Amino acid sequence: MPSSLSWIDYDSEAQQRAQRILTLFKERDTRDELGFGPIRDAISDSLFPGTSILHTRLRYMLFIPWMYRSLEGKHVSGSKIREYGRWEQLHLSKKLKENAPRDLGIIGGDVGDKLKTLPSALYWSGLRRWGLLVYPGSEGQYQHAIDEIYRRRKKTKASLSSAAEDGDDVGGLWEIGAHTYHPGLPATPDGFPDDVNFKLTREEARYLQERLRQSCSGSLLADLLVNPVDVSISAPWEHPSMAGFRSEQRELLRHAHMFSTITHGAALLYSMMLAEILASDELVERHRASAEVWIAEISGRMGEISRWGSDLPVFWTTVQDRGHEIGASTMAFVEQWVSALLEDHKGIFDSDSARRLIRDREIEKKKANSRFTNARVRDQWGGSSGLRPMVYRWPNIQVYVSDMAAAFR
Repeated sequence: MPSSLSWIDYDSEAQQRAQRILTLFKERDTRDELGFGPIRDAISDSLFPGTSILHTRLRYMLFIPWMYRSLEGKHVSGSKIREYGRWEQLHLSKKLKENAPRDLGIIGGDVGDKLKTLPSALYWSGLRRWGLLVYPGSEGQYQHAIDEIYRRRKKTKASLSSAAEDGDDVGGLWEIGAHTYHPGLPATPDGFPDDVNFKLTREEARYLQERLRQSCSGSLLADLLVNPVDVSISAPWEHPSMAGFRSEQRELLRHAHMFSTITHGAALLYSMMLAEILASDELVERHRASAEVWIAEISGRMGEISRWGSDLPVFWTTVQDRGHEIGASTMAFVEQWVSALLEDHKGIFDSDSARRLIRDREIEKKKANSRFTNARVRDQWGGSSGLRPMVYRWPNIQVYVSDMAAAFR
């Protein structure tokens, strides 16, 4: 996703914030050749509901409602609201770049009118999950329904007026008034979007915190944003306050850490096998060196990995029914990989059975586009696939926490 990036060089705190956002963009290796994605996303959604690896800055959660609320206030029709919405968001990107040229995370800041995926498309589901968006449908459905929404509002306004004149109780009538956004949404700032930047006001920050308390209660995301403390770490299980997290959060992070660790080895073996087929000594050597580092890392954790392998039924219960379909073949593959690892972790990269497991799984997932069987697809391979250990959107979350913490300084 195109974004505007520039260095901040005037104080150490700003440099640290910039580095966190740069890390966010570096972490966007979402390739999932072996089908781990549904499990990764189920864990991510449980820890950090309403977020995405495509999110950049926290204040976009307010920019989108403010923009559409303004269009609704102008009674923009259903035939024009999509076009107007696109223009407003391109204008927003332009003004962000003008007003905050050193800020990072501007969606579309470098491509202007060529921007394909608008901020509203990226943040829409998050707005609903956090309770800022009341309308239950997609953005496209909302745009198509806007004329009916206007009609219902007019009808409800008349009903409220009539009920008030008759002395009737009007409580609850607002619920049928076709509200699209939470009624407590902060006022649109004066000059928006021409004078816009990413800095949350305290009022806005407190509003988002309250929404998270109500809509995402008990999640690690809510706890981190309600009590924001800037940290600079590579994964959530490294958090200095880990011991103070809720017990269910610590347990989920334990599963997340173990799953990230063991699947990293599978991705390494996959890349190594492809490099061997391509007869690239340089790539084979690079992946072999990474594999040795991974083996050294897990060698001191085999007892922990063994216990986690015994806990797999609990793990499957934890990640099932989270909105992502985790099939029986995916669970079987994970279980077989863990068994191979426990059988001979030091020799797993040269194990015929482990290599066959990786090959069969990739062919199952990619079928005719398998890099093992399709030379044309293999020749387009970039030399590595999914080699960043899973950190479950943590770079994005660190930026959110940093943005929230900045509002209270």
